[in-house]
Amino acid sequence: MESTTVGAAASYALGAVLVGRWFADLPGLVVAAVMLLIAAVPCTVLAVLFDPAPSASATAITAVVVLGAACTAAGFASFFALIASTGPARAALITYAAPVVATVAGAVVLDEPVTLATAAAIALVLAGAVLAAHRSDPAPGHRVTAATPGAAP
Repeated sequence: MESTTVGAAASYALGAVLVGRWFADLPGLVVAAVMLLIAAVPCTVLAVLFDPAPSASATAITAVVVLGAACTAAGFASFFALIASTGPARAALITYAAPVVATVAGAVVLDEPVTLATAAAIALVLAGAVLAAHRSDPAPGHRVTAATPGAAP
C-alpha cells in the first residue's frame, strides 16, 4: 500500500513538471484527455489481470462513467490549465488539498471518525503546503537563475 501511495505522489509531481514543460501551450482539456487515455491503458491491463470480473448494475456503470469522464476530466483540465498559468511547482500545491478535503468529506458525509492522529496528519499536510508555497516564492529582490560554472557569485 505504501509503495502505491509513494508511486502516486511521484506520478503527480513528475506529471506536473512534464505537463508544464511539454504541453503548456495546449488547452487543458486536450492535455487532460490525452493523459487520461494514456493512463487508461496500464490501468485496464492491471484490472483485467488482477481484479475479479465486474458484476455491476447499470446505475453503477453510469456513475463510474460520469465520475470518470466528467469529474476526472474536468479536474485534470483545470489542473493542467493551472500548470499553464502558474507553472508546475505552484500548481502542484493544489494536490495538498486532496487528502484534507477527502478526510473532511468522509467525516461530514459518511460520519467517519476523526482521530487525534488524523487531525495531526491534516496539520502536517497543511504545514507542508504552507512551507512549499513559501519555498516556491523567491525572496524579494532575488532572482532565481541557473549557476554558470566559473562565474563569480
